[in-house]
Amino acid sequence: MRYWLNGLSGSAIIEFEMAKTVDKSGVIIDSWTLPDKNNFLNSIYMDFIFIICYAGAFFYGSRFMGHLSGHAILKKAGYFFSFLALIAAVCDVLENATMLYTIKRKAIPWVVHFTYDMALVKFSLLFIVLLFMVISLLFWAIEKLIPENKLRMKKEK
Repeated sequence: MRYWLNGLSGSAIIEFEMAKTVDKSGVIIDSWTLPDKNNFLNSIYMDFIFIICYAGAFFYGSRFMGHLSGHAILKKAGYFFSFLALIAAVCDVLENATMLYTIKRKAIPWVVHFTYDMALVKFSLLFIVLLFMVISLLFWAIEKLIPENKLRMKKEK
């Protein structure tokens, strides 16, 4: 993304996603030169490809980590969390579409706020899925570090 945002800061997309108001989004858009605006639009288009990549990674990652944990509940939960990753991807697509509308046409209050809402839901869901994957990894690591035989021996004493 940094390549496409040539001339803009790396956090430019996040800043625009989280604008929340027409005034704030207008100030951000007005601060861009024409090349900046074109670079920003290109980065949004490239983000559609990135969505496929991260959604697939989170989708299959949560299922894999759930199975890797070795616990029945986490295995089943992996399927649930994988669908949260897909919902996050849908939110990201909607967010990108509303950003494009705002930049190309007009900043409408409910559209700008909807962009903010979709970004917030997307980031929240991805954080939750990532947290699930880390917890599953911890369960796997604990299982490897403390085999069941050692636990039985401690219980018997």
